Amino acid sequence: MNRDANLLMADRGESLLELLLSFCAKGLKMERIILEISEKTFRGDFEQLFHLIQYYKTFGIKIAIDNIGGDSDQWERLAKFSPDIMKVDLQHLRKEAGNTTFHNILYSLSMLARKIGSTLLFENIELDYQLHFAWKNGGRYYQGFYLKDPSADFLPAEILRDKLKTKCQEYIEHEKRHLKAVHNLSQVLQKETNEYISDLKKI
Repeated sequence: MNRDANLLMADRGESLLELLLSFCAKGLKMERIILEISEKTFRGDFEQLFHLIQYYKTFGIKIAIDNIGGDSDQWERLAKFSPDIMKVDLQHLRKEAGNTTFHNILYSLSMLARKIGSTLLFENIELDYQLHFAWKNGGRYYQGFYLKDPSADFLPAEILRDKLKTKCQEYIEHEKRHLKAVHNLSQVLQKETNEYISDLKKI
């Protein structure tokens, strides 16, 4: 469920909680609810938002944080919120594929996720290399047109099992070839360096 943090705090989250609790009597399990919020646009008291999130968690509701960027202040809040899921938008990857800063930010984010026990979800996957990038950077959940078009109905849980299995095998082979190429290059450089040092000693 996507919820604006500013609207959520308008009544301290009570109306949403009452609505969810009213459905529990009809079989809804709170543990299956993931509340997605974007705290980056939040203009209120973060301490109060933090307490509300912790309160929701006591009911079994999981928290996902959307719109994550490279803001150091946001990362401090993420560590405090300890969300169950952190959503990363891969649209930026198409614009900044060669930008090492963007890659470094995502690498640091994956380290932060492991440290605080969060799971990474990569969204807006529209091309194969974006899926490869998400897999390589520790993604557990994936969203995007490259995988499946949106549907009004729930999809079978295993609908992408074969496709993702094949893709992951391709990516593993790709990484193996890459590592082998790096290893071979390092051996060539080592040999040339040794030869150069040997010539210098003779001189």
